[in-house]
This record gives sequence, structure tokens and C-alpha cells, in this order.
Amino acid sequence: MELVVGARAPELWSTLLRPVDRPAREALELGRAPAMRTAALGAAGIALWSASGLLANGLLGAWGSFDALGGALESLAVALPALIVFGVYLRLDLGPRALLAAQAVGLWTAGLVCVCVLPLLAFLAVMSHGELWALHLRGVLLPVMGLAVATAVPLRILITVDRSARARWLGRAFVSTVAVAFLFKLLLAFPWMLDLSARWN
Repeated sequence: MELVVGARAPELWSTLLRPVDRPAREALELGRAPAMRTAALGAAGIALWSASGLLANGLLGAWGSFDALGGALESLAVALPALIVFGVYLRLDLGPRALLAAQAVGLWTAGLVCVCVLPLLAFLAVMSHGELWALHLRGVLLPVMGLAVATAVPLRILITVDRSARARWLGRAFVSTVAVAFLFKLLLAFPWMLDLSARWN
């Protein structure tokens, strides 16, 4: 039994890390696979992302990490349907299923990145000695990093598969829409950012 588990462990790790290693090919394969595989990969990425935020919020004292995480997911929920609609209208090489698969790969990669960043947050918690700026930084670092990865990966997949100018412009519009929506949600969740900008001005 131990030999069987030991032999299958590398296959398991290869399956889990394959979307990170070759995101474009994985998105195309997921686009042809049953929809449950795409949904499962995206849900697993959100679960890792949420678990990282929960640990940062509860154990490391990262204030408002869950509020910022909700804003990040809402921003993706706002921009993704527009990306799919305009992708169909512009007749991109990536169909709706493949675009959804690309977003699922992005969410999975974002979840892995957030888990890997937790030691950095622990280091900040130890070295900051409870300073206010560090508490705020830990509150927004995971959502911001996760959202950056969750948007950059689909953009990379899109411009890798479809090298046309319309694909590049649509990808940039997608990233810009996510960034603007998230910034708006972030300012609502963290009013102290407006106070800091007023002081700098």
C-alpha cells in the first residue's frame, strides 16, 4: 500500500502543478473537458485563496483581509462576463469554454501563490511589532497579489493562443476593468487609504 501511494505521489503533484507549468495548454484541454473539471479547478483555487486570507486574518492579524478578498472576487465576477461576450463578438480563437477554463487556471494559480506568500506575512507579523501600517499592508497584500495573478494568467493565455491585436486589446481592457472595480471596492472597504492620499497631497 505504501509503495502504491509513493508511486502515485509524483503523479498527483504533476497533476496539481500542470496548470501552473503550462497554463495555455491546460486551458485548451479544460475547454474540451467536462465543465465540472473547470468548475472544480476554479473552486479549488478560490478555496486556497480564501483559506490563505482566513489564516492571515485570524492567525497573523491581517485586518480586513476577507473584505479585500470579497472585493477581488467581485471584480472578477464583473469583468469576466464582459470578456466572454466580447470574445465571442470579436471571434477570438478562444471560445467561451476556453476563456472560463483560462480564468479557472488563473484562480488556481492565484490560490497557490497566496499559500506561498503566507510565510512572508508571518515574517511581517513578527518584525512589524504591531505597527499600524503593517497591519493594513497584511490586510490587502494577499487579495492584491491573488487578483494580480488571477488576471495576469488569463491575459497571458489569451495572447498566447490568439496573437491578434484585438485579443491584446481585449485582454488589456479586461485587466483594466478588474483593476478599476477592485480599486473602487478597496476604497470602500478601507477608508484609511483616502486619508493617506489626502495627507500626501
